[in-house]
Amino acid sequence: MKSMIIKSAVALIAALPLFTACQGEPEVGSLLHPEEQTSNDPKVYINEVSAPANATQATVVQTPAGFVVPEDTYEFYVRITTPVENDVVVTVAEDTEAAAAGAAAYGAEKNSALAPGCMAIENNTVTIPAGKNVSAEPVKFKVTDSEAIRNVSGKAIAAIKITDVKSASKVAVGKDHNAYYTLLDKKVTNFKGFSDDLLTKTKLTAADLTYTFQEEDYTEKLMDTYTSTWADMYAGPEPIYCEFKTPQPLIGVAYQYGYDAPYGPYTLEIFTSNDGQNWTSQTGGALETGYTDGVVCINFYSAITCKYVKFIPYTCYYGYFFGEEYNQTCVGELYMFK
Repeated sequence: MKSMIIKSAVALIAALPLFTACQGEPEVGSLLHPEEQTSNDPKVYINEVSAPANATQATVVQTPAGFVVPEDTYEFYVRITTPVENDVVVTVAEDTEAAAAGAAAYGAEKNSALAPGCMAIENNTVTIPAGKNVSAEPVKFKVTDSEAIRNVSGKAIAAIKITDVKSASKVAVGKDHNAYYTLLDKKVTNFKGFSDDLLTKTKLTAADLTYTFQEEDYTEKLMDTYTSTWADMYAGPEPIYCEFKTPQPLIGVAYQYGYDAPYGPYTLEIFTSNDGQNWTSQTGGALETGYTDGVVCINFYSAITCKYVKFIPYTCYYGYFFGEEYNQTCVGELYMFK
């Protein structure tokens, strides 16, 4: 009898692993930590070949007159990996998390992601027709004035993401390429543009001002209508100072090259001051005017009442000469407008 009890106990112990295996262990060939299976359904996505890809660049401007956003309308199309038998309706919306995720890819700080309200989407749903692989029309949107954009300092990023897809066919949203980005660059400047409309404004005369260059009176040379008399920066960038007899509401500055067009200012900066000591840049830093052989008009958004103006040509078109830095910038005529 004792022998039978011992044999029965051994048999029971041997059976325990089999019982445990049936109850708790995964089946043979299965993963200990199963991965989420990727769907083979057709997927909608965004793939705009641009520079940079799937993004647009926009500049917003803080001026003395107010905040300016671009008037441009931007757009992108939605696509599907494999055409299906039914229409596919895709919905998009602004998305802060997508903006934060895309920030690193576009060289932006993660905390520069903008909250919804910065983009005005004209049509947040588009349709990919049955049998087609791209939406019949693009998603269109504009940058809109918002508190978030007004608070931007430097660069920021916003994203419009695919949020929903509806179709009688089985369709999913792609994990990648499911958002379109707007890379915003905020500038603080009074520079409006190079429009010749400035020439319709009132040009100040020699009776209103005095030009000083290299501590010499250059008023006549810079206002004699002849570009053959000029201020020449042989030793590099040097400022031309303008002092008004009485403070003037400056609305823009125009100049002509001296000597030869390639020696005319190519990059420059314009400052204003009330005391000749404390200066404010009206161009928001160095401004590239480019190469021209005519009158270059630099318009301001709003008139700045000032007593002094500092005009600094940094470079000319001939920035290098025989492989060495060469910056003999020449200014033939300089005009102030109010």
